[in-house]
Amino acid sequence: MMGDVDRGRTWSWNWKRIAAVGLAILAVAAGVLGFRADRERRSRERIELVVRNLEQGEEIARTNTILGLNAAVEGPEEFVRVFPALLGALGDASPMIRGAALSATSGLIERYGRQGQAGAGREAEVEALGRRAESATAARLDDPSPFLRAAAARALQALASARRLQDPPPRLVDGLDDEDEQVRKAAAAAVAAYARGPERIVPVALRRLPTEGRAARSEFARVFHYTRLEPSVLPLLIEGLASPDPEVRRCCATAINHMGPDAGPALPALVAAIREELARARSADPPPLSEAILAMASGAIGENVTDASPAPPGTVEVLGDVLKHAGPPAQPASEREFRLAEAAWSLGILGRSAASAAPLLLATYEAAPRDADLLRGIVAEALVEVARGTPDEDRALATLAGSWAAATPKQRPVLARALRAFGPKAQQLVPELKEFPPDDAPSKIRRVRYPR
Repeated sequence: MMGDVDRGRTWSWNWKRIAAVGLAILAVAAGVLGFRADRERRSRERIELVVRNLEQGEEIARTNTILGLNAAVEGPEEFVRVFPALLGALGDASPMIRGAALSATSGLIERYGRQGQAGAGREAEVEALGRRAESATAARLDDPSPFLRAAAARALQALASARRLQDPPPRLVDGLDDEDEQVRKAAAAAVAAYARGPERIVPVALRRLPTEGRAARSEFARVFHYTRLEPSVLPLLIEGLASPDPEVRRCCATAINHMGPDAGPALPALVAAIREELARARSADPPPLSEAILAMASGAIGENVTDASPAPPGTVEVLGDVLKHAGPPAQPASEREFRLAEAAWSLGILGRSAASAAPLLLATYEAAPRDADLLRGIVAEALVEVARGTPDEDRALATLAGSWAAATPKQRPVLARALRAFGPKAQQLVPELKEFPPDDAPSKIRRVRYPR
């Protein structure tokens, strides 16, 4: 009997403890929910006050409110509440407020407007705000102030990057020809931020580069140097290879280089362009950028050639001429080595069809400075592709083996890879190869798709 009573008391005590714990949990949950509700209420009230101060009051006060938005807005929820009012300020009569609004638009978009950042619940709302922002910001490209037109272009650049937009607004493309250089510079950067924007820049850039100011000229040139352009602009690039302006020639050679196999139709023009550039470089008054043009055009041959677009007649000979070209006396060693490396790399890509260039590659390797790691490595592996199985194989192998002892630590893995590619004879000439650790890195004589 007493045991039953004790068990009853124990069960009663346990249930009381369970109930107490449950009540405590409910109390904590209620407190948390209450805290969240209170925080949301205070956030709403604070943002409502910010919006009132943004839309009403004196010019200076409203401007300060707008400039403080990047610090005041905390999170995507507050962003979607305040952003519509900010877009309204873009059309304000005050240039000061319009300028502040453009700056704040860029900052908030970069922080809270990136595609996928708001979460599934807010993404559709942010997407709609992004479309409104693009339209309202593009309207400011007609602002009488060049400072504000440039600011509008910068805001569109931030928006295009954050939202991964596809096509630039026509008015932004028109800004590439704005009367103010800073606007043109900002417009070029903004158009390039759109997925299908870089190709819209090309015709304007090729027309403006010869007379463009330094700041905008640099921005126009970026699209050729840091983007893999679509083949739709290849005819313009081919035409530009024959431009009298060296910057245009360099930009076009670089863009064709980066386009890769899609630029196969440019091969005949590249061979002709290299011949013409060599003639200019050997003149009494060589133009600037000739070395860079020769380097990019020479490398483009290896990038562009395919079975469908084979190397045109004279390709090997013209690349050999690039190897033989001494360059200007005061030329930095790095520029000369880059030009030679590009020509040697393309000969390596051409392989056995470039066998007649093997003696020139050997001469280039032997003349290269001992510390020219990049050049010596590329020429060594180009010799594997060009000389292996030809009458020049033994000489190539002997030359590479003879350089083993003096090779730098950076050169040795590449040199070992090249020597081993010639077969067992290499280990007879360089016994150390047996102990040298194998290198799993791929040959440098290969193409890598340039990023878009």
